[in-house]
Amino acid sequence: MNPDGSFGAVEPIARVRIRGVGRLGGPLLSLPANGTTVAAWDLGQSPSGDNDDVLARSKIQAAVKGPSGRFGPVQTLSRSPLPVSAYPVIGTVGTTTIVMWRNSAREDRYPHFPVRVGYSILNGGTRFPEPRYLPASGLTTISLVTAGKHAVAAWYAFNGSARLRLAIYTG
Repeated sequence: MNPDGSFGAVEPIARVRIRGVGRLGGPLLSLPANGTTVAAWDLGQSPSGDNDDVLARSKIQAAVKGPSGRFGPVQTLSRSPLPVSAYPVIGTVGTTTIVMWRNSAREDRYPHFPVRVGYSILNGGTRFPEPRYLPASGLTTISLVTAGKHAVAAWYAFNGSARLRLAIYTG
């Protein structure tokens, strides 16, 4: 922010290419205590132009603005054999950034399809590690809240009966 209270100069995060009938969700931002800026988004393709909420395939990507003052190369966080990774959430715990997303085999068959909660945790630095996964089933909505040294993720899983699940991260 400038001394007069206005935003600073506009700067690029990344170039993304949307092919065919696609969608871009985000970017979502994180400001860890180490001075970096993290941006995450989902880049997806829809089987038709009628409904961009129905995805044929998609991926979660991120870029980190490190000490150089510029955003580094785009990193693909979702590396699952399941082709649909979408709807990311992002949170910060100290110098750590957590990106979580919904991961499934298909999003075009409501209501029962396998879903996992994918996540990658950047502990300082500028390169995200391999993703990890938490179990879920059916349709999932993820919420992520951070406070102090802790993050709490919760999601709604539906597979014939509603279930709420919770996972806690302590940094």
